[in-house]
Amino acid sequence: MTSQRVTLEQERDEARRAFSEIEASTSWRLTQPLRWLAHPTKTAVKRVARLRYSARRLPHQAATATHILREEGAVALYGRVRDKLSRHDGFRRPSVALYAAEESIVPLCVPHAALPKFSLVIPVYGQHLLTFTCLKSIAATCTAHDIEVMVVDDCSPTAAAAELAPVSGVRFIRNENNLGFLRSCNRGVEAAEGEYVVILNNDIILTDGWLQALENVFVQHKSVGMVGAKLIYPDGVLQEAGGIVWRDGSAWNVGRNDDANKPEYNYLREVDYCSGACLMLRREFWNTLGGFDERYAPAYYEDTDLAFRVREAGQRVIYQPRAVVVHFEGRSSGTDITQGVKQHQVTNQATFAKRWQAVLSKHRVNGMQPQLERDRYTTQRVLVVDACMLTPDHDSGSLRMFEILGLIAALGCKTTFIADNREYREPYVGQIQALGVEVLFHPFLMPVPEYLESEAAKFDVVILSRA
Repeated sequence: MTSQRVTLEQERDEARRAFSEIEASTSWRLTQPLRWLAHPTKTAVKRVARLRYSARRLPHQAATATHILREEGAVALYGRVRDKLSRHDGFRRPSVALYAAEESIVPLCVPHAALPKFSLVIPVYGQHLLTFTCLKSIAATCTAHDIEVMVVDDCSPTAAAAELAPVSGVRFIRNENNLGFLRSCNRGVEAAEGEYVVILNNDIILTDGWLQALENVFVQHKSVGMVGAKLIYPDGVLQEAGGIVWRDGSAWNVGRNDDANKPEYNYLREVDYCSGACLMLRREFWNTLGGFDERYAPAYYEDTDLAFRVREAGQRVIYQPRAVVVHFEGRSSGTDITQGVKQHQVTNQATFAKRWQAVLSKHRVNGMQPQLERDRYTTQRVLVVDACMLTPDHDSGSLRMFEILGLIAALGCKTTFIADNREYREPYVGQIQALGVEVLFHPFLMPVPEYLESEAAKFDVVILSRA
């Protein structure tokens, strides 16, 4: 029996080798289309459809090339062809950035304005090296902004002011007793003077442009009450792109452990909540709400509850992917929910679920259709396909469609935009995403005919522009 099995395996190996040689031959490659026609598998049908689609576009592309050659010359035509080829795969994943806490506390000057526009409140308990790392990132990214930074020391065993003595430009507020994260935040905001208040964890690193990106949401969009950031792990993997709250009050971080570059995580979006690791509100509105609700003291669910109260007041909670924050999750409070401060996460979930029972009854049970729960604040789903990436500063057709996209998104629709050539080009992709529009592109998007075949039924409206 054993010898027979060996013989069969040897025959199979020989057959595989022989077939591999046949597949590598020129005659096999040349006769491939005939086999597609004789045995039209799903893959073959798609390939033929792609060939037909490309053939239909040839007259249009030839006419465009002729026009450019006549009006702008051969050099311009060469440039357009070169750009076209490069833009098809224009997106490049950034090199992996590994973030780490600083190794020592050294002299550092943090910007401090006499009349601050932004008040950055950082509650801390020990972990002074993490706090210094956070402060260093603030100093590096906020030089162009009028800020004040308040470190609220929650009665650390060794005072933060003493440990961080080499750091200037920071206001240290020390609690006489340990009050916890929530009350420390409230106390810090009471001392704030800026137009905007920003709540920050101390175990984070802020990246370039984060503060301006958060403010832009308030400036460019209406009825915004609170804005949160994109959180990533120190290795660049996504930690949170906004959050989903389920019927029982439990919560999910959207996109956790996924690729942070995927299009679905990189457009402005209304969400159930954003993590308290980085939140911005207008200080007047914060005071109107009364800050974090102390029923959740010392910590956990205060940020989620605040988001629900923002909506109760008629304002929106927005996720801003352009504000990228590195979060050393668990470094300040741990991750074990059975001990320490972290155990309040379980008890406060029950408190939160009871407080918002009427609202949560409209949510799905945990884990059910997260793609729909993620976009619960949209009315309809609209897909827009244009011939190419919109360049509103170059042509009127792009400008018109750019404005239309903004209007559709403002109506509360989940809006998805695709350039037919799957092009990625900045700054245009970022400008469209800032409208609250999802932009799909290569390499995250299959050819458009295939995408329409598999996904079009999920949309209520499909708009073809310059088809």
